[in-house]
Amino acid sequence: MLTESNLLDLTRKKFEIWETLNLDHLTHIFDDNGLMFNSHGKVNTKEELIEKIRSEECVLKEIDFQNTIARVYGTSAVVQGEGAFTFSVKGQMESKNMNFLDVWIEREEGWKLVSTHYNQTT
Repeated sequence: MLTESNLLDLTRKKFEIWETLNLDHLTHIFDDNGLMFNSHGKVNTKEELIEKIRSEECVLKEIDFQNTIARVYGTSAVVQGEGAFTFSVKGQMESKNMNFLDVWIEREEGWKLVSTHYNQTT
């Protein structure tokens, strides 16, 4: 059974995978039909997300979590959080305060991220 602590670890692992550009692990945790909703409104499929990370056009460099809450609902789970995100965008460093929401579903092969949303805060 997945605990809230284990769920937070999954979300932290997701961010570590993006920071280290470990596409094999990203492919493993992100559901084949999963979607990423960007703060600027664009939606990426799993394939588009992998290509975006592979191109290194926008690289996640660091996250400072300020507030994170995890909730498990049987075979579904949600992580809500906020933090200071630092990216390298086309070689230029950018920092943004953002909220995020991850939706996880238990599949036969383990927990998969089916939806991840990002919203820039002021």
